[in-house]
Amino acid sequence: MSKHLDDFEEKPAVKEYFIRFCKIQAEKEGIVKNLVLTSTPNPDDENSKIIELCDKVQIGETLEQAIKRSLKTELEIDQVKKFFVLEIEEKAKNNKGKFLPRSVLYVEVEYQELTVSKFQDFFVN
Repeated sequence: MSKHLDDFEEKPAVKEYFIRFCKIQAEKEGIVKNLVLTSTPNPDDENSKIIELCDKVQIGETLEQAIKRSLKTELEIDQVKKFFVLEIEEKAKNNKGKFLPRSVLYVEVEYQELTVSKFQDFFVN
């Protein structure tokens, strides 16, 4: 079950943690477009690819700030409408070998054409 974290958006992180985007959704003229990101290929589709978008929430940064920064930097997406944390994973190691929690995210954004080549083919109906 997804949980929207209204109160979490305004609280700065006291410890670093990771975020992993699972699905980014946009709507254009009533048509929903999805960018589905996965760390495992679909066993039923020989053409499926692994593509991930992960980042880290820095100390003092809110989850919302980290999401907006990451989407702007990686995908050149400017407008985030809302987001949900789908689950918290506890299997991500930082560069010092320490395990940090990782929030798996669903994000809705304003529609725009993706210009970042590694993601262009993944925005599908």
